[in-house]
Amino acid sequence: MKTTVILLMIVLSSLAIASCTCSYCEKLKYVDTQTTIEAEVQKEAVKLSTKSNLTEQDIIASLTALLSGNSRIFGVAYATAPYDENMELIETYYVFREGDKTKTKHEKAYNFMTSQNSNWYRKPYLHKKAMWSIPYYDFDRSGEKYYLTTYSYPLIENGKVKFIFTADYLLNIKE
Repeated sequence: MKTTVILLMIVLSSLAIASCTCSYCEKLKYVDTQTTIEAEVQKEAVKLSTKSNLTEQDIIASLTALLSGNSRIFGVAYATAPYDENMELIETYYVFREGDKTKTKHEKAYNFMTSQNSNWYRKPYLHKKAMWSIPYYDFDRSGEKYYLTTYSYPLIENGKVKFIFTADYLLNIKE
């Protein structure tokens, strides 16, 4: 079991490298590599982008569908493009697991420029490309520790990011 976890971490680490924007990683050539998570996130994002009158219920339903469709996804987010004159504030929805339940968080004004933990948004927004985060630890309210990586997909229309759709992928497996 531990060998499987280590192997999975190595594979996901290589995906994180494939999505990195540093000068070293830009030299590496990855062609047509896509995980199931990437495909699922992109499919939901595109489906959501085709709605003409997007509602909060549409966003939450899409996030919930993605979360319930894969037990290894810990949480999913939808974040609008910045809307204030300084290009700083965005609206976010986050649907996540907490024990046996699913919870939803909504922030009407999230500042990705000053928030300490916003690389899930900042890098894909500024580079206008999908990417995996470096694996990280997160804790829930009960103190449970999770080892995660986040896949962020910016939906781009007319050369501008319309919104970013993410999935937090659970790397550690409870035994």
